[in-house]
Amino acid sequence: MKLTIAIPTYNRVEYLKELLPELLEQCKPYPEIEILVSDNGTTDGTFPYILNLADNDQLQYRANETNLGADTNFIQCVETARGEYVWLFGDDDILLPNGIEKVMQTITNYHPQLIVAGIPDQKGMYVNYRAVVRDKDPSFLIDHTLITCNIFKKESFSSKIAYDRMSTRYGLMYAIMDSLLENGPIYILNKPVFTIREHRPPFDGPPKWMRLKHIQYLLYLGASIPHILRYYRDMFRRKIW
Repeated sequence: MKLTIAIPTYNRVEYLKELLPELLEQCKPYPEIEILVSDNGTTDGTFPYILNLADNDQLQYRANETNLGADTNFIQCVETARGEYVWLFGDDDILLPNGIEKVMQTITNYHPQLIVAGIPDQKGMYVNYRAVVRDKDPSFLIDHTLITCNIFKKESFSSKIAYDRMSTRYGLMYAIMDSLLENGPIYILNKPVFTIREHRPPFDGPPKWMRLKHIQYLLYLGASIPHILRYYRDMFRRKIW
């Protein structure tokens, strides 16, 4: 299996009804892709809906008896995946036309350890993630912590690190980046393969202490203090924080 597209979900069956038919259609030419829905104890009819799609060999389903929290569900997605590559796809994100084709072409042509997708006006091949950190603004490093932005080799992922770092809110990213800071290659797509839903589910926004979590993560990646300070100065000026 070349690629697992893993969709962690909780009470989002209406979004799955939009996402899964498009995903299944685009994956038809690629039997080396599996689609894994990881149900975190939903109560909204997700299982009956998936059951109606059960005749599709590419679709796999796993369910937790109760909601174990988003981070644990993410980690379990990676652990369950059979693909060489794993793409954690947000259940409320939207796959764009030809998105799967572009991802598979990138895997075939470049064999990267990590593909970064979904960040506008970005492109490039890098020997490792430290080279990305040197080249990119801290905003890029934070923006692609959105799970759907990252398609990575399963062998690069450490469940132990993900669990140990869960309190940082970026456990998944630490688990991916730990082995990629010195190893590569990393490929950044310049063609969009998904988009964020205009009206996303309610979210209160990050608490103030998330600024510290951001800074800790950026320092871990090796971002320079002057770059981080400029980034936050700009954020405050634009009243984003």
